[in-house]
Formats: sequence, C-alpha cells, structure tokens
Amino acid sequence: MKTWNILAVDDDKESAASIKDLLERRPVSSRGDQCKVATTNDFNSALRILEKEQYDLLILDIRDQGMAASQGISPDGDAVTAADLGLTAYAEVTQRRFVPIVFHTALPDLASDLEAPPFTTVVSKLDPDEARIRSAVIEAFDSGLPELNRALIRHVESIHREFMSEFVQKNWNTFDGKRHQGDLAHLLVRRLAMSLTEGAPVLFPYLESSENHQIHDDKVHPMRMYLLPPADSWTTGDILQYADHRPDRSTEGGAEDGPSETQESVAQYWVTLTPACDLVEGRRKADYVVMARCLPLEETPEYLKWSSRNGNGDTATIAAQKSMQKLIANNREGQRDRYFFLPAAWDLPNLIVDFQQVIHVEYENVQNSPRLGTLDSPYSQSLISQFTRYLGRMGTPDLSIETVIQRLESSLTTQVSGDD
Repeated sequence: MKTWNILAVDDDKESAASIKDLLERRPVSSRGDQCKVATTNDFNSALRILEKEQYDLLILDIRDQGMAASQGISPDGDAVTAADLGLTAYAEVTQRRFVPIVFHTALPDLASDLEAPPFTTVVSKLDPDEARIRSAVIEAFDSGLPELNRALIRHVESIHREFMSEFVQKNWNTFDGKRHQGDLAHLLVRRLAMSLTEGAPVLFPYLESSENHQIHDDKVHPMRMYLLPPADSWTTGDILQYADHRPDRSTEGGAEDGPSETQESVAQYWVTLTPACDLVEGRRKADYVVMARCLPLEETPEYLKWSSRNGNGDTATIAAQKSMQKLIANNREGQRDRYFFLPAAWDLPNLIVDFQQVIHVEYENVQNSPRLGTLDSPYSQSLISQFTRYLGRMGTPDLSIETVIQRLESSLTTQVSGDD
C-alpha cells in the first residue's frame, strides 16, 4: 500500500480544505492506497511548489474569483478570461513535466476539450455528488501511470546520484573545469540510456508481460524492439503505411504467384531499408526511399494452419507448430533470410518482411505516409544485415555428400588394410 502526494490548487480556501478532508479520509485507489494533500490558494505559487516537490497528482480550479472581481470579470460564463489562471497553470505544468491533472471547477465547460482520463479529468464543483472528485482521483491512481512515473523519476535520480558521487567526485581532479562539462554530460546521457536499455531494476515490476508470460533474462519483450512513437526524422527501420499503386504481387506472403491484374489502392505495411545517413534532413542524399513489403502474419499459410482448430478445440499439430516457429525465427522452409519477422507491439500488428517485395519510392511521395514505429538498435541493423545476405547470396550446385562419405570410407578401408 502506497501513500500518494496530491497538490490541490483552489483560490477558495474552504473548497481546498474540503478536498483535502475528502481525499485523506478514505483510500484513493482500489488497492487501498492513501494520500496526503497539500493545498495552495495561489495559482502562481503552484508552479513554484511543483518545481521544488514531487507530486503524483494535481487538482486544479480554473477561475481566480478574486482577480475576476477586481477586473470586473463575470464569476461564471463560458468564455475564457484573463482570470482563468488554472488554464494557464495547466499549460505551464504540461510543458514542464508529466502529472495527471483533475480540474475541479464550477466552470467545467472551459476545460471540456482537455478531458482525457486518466491524464486529464474534469469534475464540476456544482455536482451534488462529492464522490465524483474522489472517483476521478481513484481512476488516475488505478491506471498505474503515477506509479510508473514515480518509479522512472526515482531511477533517473538514482543513476544521476551514483554517476556524480561515484564517478565524477572520485575523478574530479582529472577533469579540467568547465572544459569537460560537455564530456560529463555525454557520459551521463549514455549511462542513463544504457541503464534503461538493460531494463532498470526499479522498473522490473512494470516490464512484465501483461499476459503473465515469463520473459527470461536472455530474451526480450517485443516492445523493446521498437521506438514508439517513431524516431523524429526518417531513418532505417521505419515502419509505415503506404499505398503502392503498382500491381499487387502477393496475396499471402510470397511473390511466386506473379502479378495480379488489380491495382492496389489500400495502404500496406512497409519498412524502410535506405541507410539512415541518406535520409538526414538538411543534407539528404536519397531521392528515392527503398522499402520492403511487410505482410500480416495472420495471412500466411503457416498461421492459418497453426490457428486452425476443430470443433473440439484441439491444439495445432506438431508440424504446424514447427512451421510457425520457423517462420517467426526467420527460417521459413527453403526460404532462409528472405523473411524477417516483426512482432506485434502497441498498434503494430505481427508482420513478415518479404525481401523479394522491394520498391523504390520518390522521397516526396512517401514522406507524408504515416509512420507507426521505428526498429531500434540492434534490430534495424539486423534487418539490413539479413537483407544484404539475401541479396548477396550465391547459389551453387549441391555437393554430392554421398561421394565424400564414400571416399572417406574408402580411405578408412585402405588405412586398415595397410595396418594389417
């Protein structure tokens, strides 16, 4: 059971005190978590408080009625005014840090377009059911967002503390003042990046699969293969949706059937193969983007056979299971290196990259296509490496293994006869 820290901002002292009493009297999560509520009646001071202290949730009023009265602004109304300091505070807070916010106001319409529970929730002060504000708070804490947020902040602070006290302090005499501040910043960033890549221990409880499938130390969760949302600029390993208007060359996962007569107009999945250095804005060298088609796993023959069940719900056959495993392991029967499996993650489906279905598209024609994610390192490098192997392979006639065995056997026979 945890104790959460809440900051309530309301120019009405009685309203702020009422919120504090309501929330501190009873649990604020389905797990029975408690809370401590700090209050302030000054909207401007809320930002200073948030800079000094870590809070897990913010409750905001909208209109400063004292300011409204002094400037002749109506205490109600559906138009935003200069006295709506709660909206200003909201904009400032969301630019500086992440914290779930609950608007508790007599003017709920002013924030209705911001409502997106559990990130931002709007509760009317005029609602006679005082449990509404508590329900909004419970929804925020039950979402797990404050818990994950707190764990991540503590991890970053821990790495920062260890870096400064155990490395910088011990080696301070070797640094030459401000000249090495840039070096220290780079080292700290790399240390943080590595700690998160490895899976920060404090975040382990959140890294478990939601399906309760055990992820072993030598395996990775599918999410760790991607950058979501995608990288800021176009790069190798971008997964996108693009409508290729050329004749479709596949219906289930291979190019063997030849071109179709129909023209494709529906956006399909593709992954970029163009080197990242050729896509850097400002010095872009690529006039065309090279992309490989990504086929939905669920449309492949292996998946259809594996997923088939009879009326009794029998599991897939051993042969079907092995075929699926080989496809996912990039070792489709007789097609090694041609296919590259991309596991489902977030809103990305399970995909099979087919290196026989490669197109070149003018950069201007593809740059507005929706990018869904980017393959992270080293998976983007692995994709390119496999693509290069597939293109660069050289076929040779199969060696007569039987002849080699016969020669070895003959050699052994001759050796035995000689010994006699």
